[in-house]
Amino acid sequence: PDEQVLSSIAVSAAPEFHKQMHGLLIATNMRLLFVTSSRHYGDFFEVLPYYAIERLTMRRHRKTEIILRFKRMDKCYVAAFIDERLSTFRQAVRQQIENSKDESHIS
Repeated sequence: PDEQVLSSIAVSAAPEFHKQMHGLLIATNMRLLFVTSSRHYGDFFEVLPYYAIERLTMRRHRKTEIILRFKRMDKCYVAAFIDERLSTFRQAVRQQIENSKDESHIS
């Protein structure tokens, strides 16, 4: 209803999880989404609720990885480029993760 996009970043899903799927991680005020479309693997849409994410970290080896830590696993996405949008995205997601923790204490 009142969902708003806060930030987005072009990524590819790490091959351990998906076959090199390129798409967007979209941070909204309600949830994090991974969205992609390709003739090779079709449409793919994954909802990653903020309350389920324990933390977001960044790791740099040969490429910059965005790692979402959940209770039982990590999901890794490789950033397509590095600029101020990556920092903006990281800050937006971390803020929404914190907000979801605050809201869970209220309920």
